[in-house]
Amino acid sequence: MRVVKFAAIGFCLSIAILGTMVSAPAKAGFIGETVSVDYHWPTLGTVYLSSGNAVVGTGVEFSSIGSFGPAADIADESFTITYSNTWYLSGGAAFDGLVLTAMTADIIGVSIDSNTFGFVPTLTFDGQHVYVNQAGAAFLPAGASLTVNVEFAAAEIPEPAALTIIGLGIAGLAIARRRRSI
Repeated sequence: MRVVKFAAIGFCLSIAILGTMVSAPAKAGFIGETVSVDYHWPTLGTVYLSSGNAVVGTGVEFSSIGSFGPAADIADESFTITYSNTWYLSGGAAFDGLVLTAMTADIIGVSIDSNTFGFVPTLTFDGQHVYVNQAGAAFLPAGASLTVNVEFAAAEIPEPAALTIIGLGIAGLAIARRRRSI
């Protein structure tokens, strides 16, 4: 009888441990995130055109930043900026470009995926912002686009299935211990 109890306890513990090892960390990304994309000029501290906020889902989140700015389409781990009209840039500005703000993201990296701007903008980031500085370029032709890949920190949220397995393992231990004391 005692061997059966120890076998049950061992089984419950192994299921709980296996459940925590098998479950992957929750994925972070833009889907479901509240974002904004604003055009800053002539400095980073000056918002020239504002998009307002949108929740990222399917389709283009911002068909125009401000009344005549570029479009911004945000995907789960990237975003694309597209200029529908020729856009003339100011050569003397300290910052002439876009700032994507994600309200609760934890951004840890950015890289250019595709670029038809005709020059390479300066990309920088912090935990909740991606900065696309186009200063120094003369203009962007109509149809020019830039796609930026964004890397997020892994979410530290346990998966519900792993929590259930751990809970079952603890319940099994409690039942085995209770039967043992009777």
